[in-house]
Amino acid sequence: MQLEEIYRVNIPNDINLKETSQMCGDIGDQPNQRTFGAFLYINSHMEFQEIRGLGGAFSELGGKALLALSDEDQKQVCKDIVYDKFNYFRLPIGASDFALDAYSLDDLEDDFEMESFSLERDEKYMIPYMAMCRAYAPNMGIHASPWSPPAWMKDNKQMAGAGGAGKLIDDPRYYDAYAKYFVRVVEEYANKGFDIDRINVQNEPEANPIFPGCNMDVQQMAKLIRDHMVPAFEAAELDTKIFAGTFRTINEATACEFLSENPGIEEYIEGIGTQYTTMQPLYNILQNYPGLKLMHTESVCYKGENTWEQAIALYMNIVNYINAGCDTFTYWNMILNTKGTSTWGWKQNSMVTIDEEEKTYQYNPDFYVMALAGKCIKPGARRIVYAARSKVGIAFKNVDGSIHFMVSNFLDKEDVGTVTIDQEKFELKLKPMSITAFKVS
Repeated sequence: MQLEEIYRVNIPNDINLKETSQMCGDIGDQPNQRTFGAFLYINSHMEFQEIRGLGGAFSELGGKALLALSDEDQKQVCKDIVYDKFNYFRLPIGASDFALDAYSLDDLEDDFEMESFSLERDEKYMIPYMAMCRAYAPNMGIHASPWSPPAWMKDNKQMAGAGGAGKLIDDPRYYDAYAKYFVRVVEEYANKGFDIDRINVQNEPEANPIFPGCNMDVQQMAKLIRDHMVPAFEAAELDTKIFAGTFRTINEATACEFLSENPGIEEYIEGIGTQYTTMQPLYNILQNYPGLKLMHTESVCYKGENTWEQAIALYMNIVNYINAGCDTFTYWNMILNTKGTSTWGWKQNSMVTIDEEEKTYQYNPDFYVMALAGKCIKPGARRIVYAARSKVGIAFKNVDGSIHFMVSNFLDKEDVGTVTIDQEKFELKLKPMSITAFKVS
């Protein structure tokens, strides 16, 4: 076997690791700058979950910013983000908080048969954005989720606003209409050449935002899935898998609540989507429902500072979620303009910032961390045993038998040690203030 460095992120020496630790909170591994000794242990004979993929989310504001560039620069940005890195992307169904305004894919009042369903709105920015990324990820996978049902399906008759998120009307006619809506999403995007692999039923059902949202308690979500979506998907002969969530479980274990309060619901779903969570609920789910898949659906987006401290916290999140059993990791806004602000006033981070007036772009620290992860974590790979003292990382066995791993060194000098892989030892040199991806073949 040979050990080869395939990608390295060099971190500025003046970052504040204490600040990064505070960002990580209690979710798991945190940066440690106190310990020398790069001694890693990797065993490929103990395999865990299969990786479905890594990527980021499309948004209308991101697509608008991208299309402001020249044709050549549009292609370059998409290639730099995607090629040989990403293969699995998130699609908002209708408006997210980073849409130009609130809209659904069928805004005609009481259109229970979905006769006015249309992707016309998405054809302006979203679909061109997706198509450009697909050029560099021909095996693109997509997971999709709505922020809100169409306004006419909700008790407050609005998708967004000061009155709160509102709820899906508790009436079989509306459940059936919403299930038909999901079927049309899958079918119409397939007609555009985009296969939706998974649908998460509701983005952050616990939240009550002023931007598009919907309060959906765990009993209503189970009813929608079991009694309406599953029969509709079966009747339409869709291969798209249904996932509960996406649950934001940082303050409450709603993912566990969904399963425990709806006995047998695990038979109707492929898995659970989570974001902004501590790791304990994920461990609990895997322990009690070993057949369910876990997926990470949205990274922490911060407030648009785009700092290296936040990028290091992003690395910790990638490691923690996948070590906790998730088979995906999804960055939020891949691209934003220089304002970086949603239509509803929340400024957020992005991998790429585009100046729409000057027609220029720049890569932010998160881009380099996600590029490292995408270079290392490949679709179809299996997570394998990784152990190290103070060197935060993770390891995978790929379908071709090669082993990839990434490892951190948050010391201000080179750290030299060994990595033992299936009882074979290699000398390991880690550059100061770096995160490195290696390949063993």
